[in-house]
Amino acid sequence: MMARPCDMLPPVRGSLTQGAPLKDLVWFRAGGPAEVLFRPASLWERYRGGILAALGLFVVESVLIALLLIERKRRVRAQRAVEQARTELEHMARVATVNGLAAAVSHELRQPLAAIRMNAEAGGLLLTQTPPDVDEARLALQAIVRDDVRAAEVVDHYRALLRRQEPISTTVDLNAVCRTTAQLLEHEATSRRARLVLRLDPDVPPVRGDPVQLQQLLINLTLNALDAVSASTSAREAAISTVRSNGDVNVHVSDTGPGLADAVQQRLFEPFFSTKPHGLGMGLTIVRSIVERHNGRLHVENRLVGGALFTVTLPARESNATPDRG
Repeated sequence: MMARPCDMLPPVRGSLTQGAPLKDLVWFRAGGPAEVLFRPASLWERYRGGILAALGLFVVESVLIALLLIERKRRVRAQRAVEQARTELEHMARVATVNGLAAAVSHELRQPLAAIRMNAEAGGLLLTQTPPDVDEARLALQAIVRDDVRAAEVVDHYRALLRRQEPISTTVDLNAVCRTTAQLLEHEATSRRARLVLRLDPDVPPVRGDPVQLQQLLINLTLNALDAVSASTSAREAAISTVRSNGDVNVHVSDTGPGLADAVQQRLFEPFFSTKPHGLGMGLTIVRSIVERHNGRLHVENRLVGGALFTVTLPARESNATPDRG
């Protein structure tokens, strides 16, 4: 028997009005269970593809960010290791330089110590006179004080070269560094029967940098210049000069030696390359490293009058630069 129309009731829920959201359509049978004819899709069912794509993109980006952070940490550690190795190498080079200057250290200390002894003996004799010459004795004591200060300065200079410390950045008077270098290498120049000349521009502005490293730079270049003139049969002269140039400071180290061959110039800054029989070949490599660390430039050429010329260009400290911090 076919069901009569009265046995089935129309849907009690549903909306097909234009513009209105589509709701569940449920058919109720008389005396039987309701039957769901239509149900709208949930947010997950409607946007499942987009949500999964967004989650996948988020996971990929997170993995990439993590890998980039790990790579950055590795790079920072590698840079620190390279910097540490470079600092150790520079310290070892300074120690080797000072060891090579042992005779100069002895000479620099012998002079003030001998002067102190001589003035002390003279002061004692002046005071034992009848009547004692107090004025002359006072002058002798003042000379002792001056010589003691000079000996202490020599010791301090060499201690600074030997001390292992982190690089610093402070205001540096390059003319003062040049004078100290000439003082430390005076005995080396004398032993080679050479003249070490200073030609310093009094108007040179200060620079920012590490005074110990700049001292090492000048010592290495000047020792090379003295070695170059030691074999010369003509005038043996090494010169250190400073000059101001367009907001920079140029430090020139020149010699009257035989100059540099083209093949030598091409390999001059290679590690472990040396023209000296017992040279390590690290002096100029360290010089270039120090120059680059101070944002400077290093240039070498042969002079027209003979000999080699090394030029170190460093940026001058700006007048409005921030003050040094300890």
